[in-house]
Amino acid sequence: MSEISENDKQFYRKQYYDNPLDPLYITLPDRQQLVITELEERLNAVEKGLPEKMSEQWSQLVAWSWLSKNNWEQSSGGDAPPGYNQLRRKFIDVVKNLAYYTMLNYYSQDAYFSRPRSEADQASVEFCSLELSKLLTGETEVAGKSLPTLFNTLTGEDLVFATKEIQSGGQSILLANFFWFGIQVDRFTGSCVAYDQNNDRYTLLLAYPPRPEVSENPETINAPLTTSDLYTRIVDGYDEGNPNQNPYIATCNC
Repeated sequence: MSEISENDKQFYRKQYYDNPLDPLYITLPDRQQLVITELEERLNAVEKGLPEKMSEQWSQLVAWSWLSKNNWEQSSGGDAPPGYNQLRRKFIDVVKNLAYYTMLNYYSQDAYFSRPRSEADQASVEFCSLELSKLLTGETEVAGKSLPTLFNTLTGEDLVFATKEIQSGGQSILLANFFWFGIQVDRFTGSCVAYDQNNDRYTLLLAYPPRPEVSENPETINAPLTTSDLYTRIVDGYDEGNPNQNPYIATCNC
């Protein structure tokens, strides 16, 4: 995509901030790229490479949710950490609920620039988004265990959604609280799709497609995924430059 000039940026900002429902604005091809560019600048100001780390860690969470406790133990050769299954089920439930309301109200990415059909629908979307935020920050625990703690145990890394802070509205907030989340089930790469100036929040559309068939045998020919693929993604993360990365495990172009 060609670079957006400063004059065009000012025009897009005015169109979006002053009248987000203007049909001319919705059809502008560069409006989402502008949102993504500005978000990346703010995230990189917190820590260089933070957008890529968010994408990698979402991919690890997806892989973890697709790998059963038994398959984890078979792949690792040891016991799964406490809370593995309980948190996994909670994560899947939260994501599925958010996916349902995302599809119900936002049938396309352009629809993120308009309001849902009713205040009740809006409340449902925001409630489910908040449920995911609370899970990512560790505010919500399951059986006394938190997702950030489990993630650290599985990967050896801190979950950036729960540990990194960003300036918003004159205060520092956790990264997970900087977004309105949505879930899209028909693609393998998510993206930032909108900015809410009134609340200084970005809408992050996360990819969570249906899980392909998973084989427990890494030698299986033509299997889209193996348990080894999932275990490796959880433990080693995602390297965009590695051509051997399995494309069926969702990522996010944050």
